[in-house]
Amino acid sequence: VDRYDRIFGVNAFYDDDTSSNEFRYQQFGFGAETLGQFFDARANGYVPTTHDDNFVKATGLSTNLVFFENRLGFIGTQVIERSLAGGDAEVGAPLAPDMPWLRGYVGAYAYRQNDGSTPVGYRARVGGWFSNDLSLGAMITSDDIFGTNVNFTADWRFAGLRPTRFFPNWSTRDRMMMPVN
Repeated sequence: VDRYDRIFGVNAFYDDDTSSNEFRYQQFGFGAETLGQFFDARANGYVPTTHDDNFVKATGLSTNLVFFENRLGFIGTQVIERSLAGGDAEVGAPLAPDMPWLRGYVGAYAYRQNDGSTPVGYRARVGGWFSNDLSLGAMITSDDIFGTNVNFTADWRFAGLRPTRFFPNWSTRDRMMMPVN
C-alpha cells in the first residue's frame, strides 16, 4: 500500500514431505505479514493432515520387570516421528536508523503434541543485505524439547552484469521480493 509505505501479504500452502526415515508427512499452512520501513510483523500456522506416531527405533529397555495385561515385559523407550500442528510469529525493525539493511527480529513458536502438551519456544534473529547480491543472517532458538540452537544463513545471488551495491537502502516495494532469512 503505497500511501502507508507498507506491504501486506497473506499466504497458504500445502506441503508433502518424506522424512529421512521414509515416513510421509502432509500439512496445510497459512500466514500473514506486513513489512514497512520501520516495523515488520509475520505470523504462520501449520495444520497436519494426519496425527500418526511413526516408530523410528527402540532406544533401550529398563531392568524393571513389569506385568501388563496377561504378560510380563520390560519398559522401554523409543524414538518416534510425528507432524505437529502449531504456529510462529515475529516482529522486527532496523537495528539502527542509519542501517535499514540490517534488521533484528524477536518471536515465539508453539507446537501442539499428540499428548495435548504445547511446547513453547522463543527465537531472535538478525539479518542483513550486505550488498545487493549477498545477505547474511543468524538465528537463536530456545525451547524445552530441543534446547538452545543457533543457525546461520548465507544467500548469494549472481548479479549478472549489474554493479554490486554495498549496504543497499532497499525501498519497501523492493523488499517484497526478498526471501525471509
